[in-house]
Amino acid sequence: MKILQQKIEGLSGKWKQNLPIYLGLAGILLIFASSFFSTESPQPVENQTQTMQVEQLESQLKTLIGSIEGVGQVEVMLTLDTESEQVYATDQTTEQTQSDQSKTARQQSSHVILGSGSQQQPLVETTYMPQVRGVAVVCEGAEDITVVSRITNAVSVVLDLPASRICVTKMK
Repeated sequence: MKILQQKIEGLSGKWKQNLPIYLGLAGILLIFASSFFSTESPQPVENQTQTMQVEQLESQLKTLIGSIEGVGQVEVMLTLDTESEQVYATDQTTEQTQSDQSKTARQQSSHVILGSGSQQQPLVETTYMPQVRGVAVVCEGAEDITVVSRITNAVSVVLDLPASRICVTKMK
């Protein structure tokens, strides 16, 4: 620390006066440079799984719609209303005590955990799939109202969506 203090005292008057400015600029430069070297954090596993589920559903819809007579080339896009949700299994214990004057019950619940050590994971009881908000279908055969009606009906039945949430339009 004394060496640093001696170096600062040894600086000329102009350098000594502007030292806080130079240090501030150096700090800003380091912060700016660190943004170039930062690595992007990987997507959480849940989001990757959900993205894969949506892509798989889009692919299946694309195959289904493409097999309808008169459709031609087709592109499908889904929008989601809710994300997928997992419900974890719980273990509930009830303890009842009774005395001469009163009766009390105490409930305690905890998640069921599988595995040991660092490999512990909660037991998934149910997984709710994401809810689809709407579907956009772009295809070559959309100029024919019969084809549009067939596509709308097929998507409506498969995803349990009203026709108002399904858009079918002609591909350019």
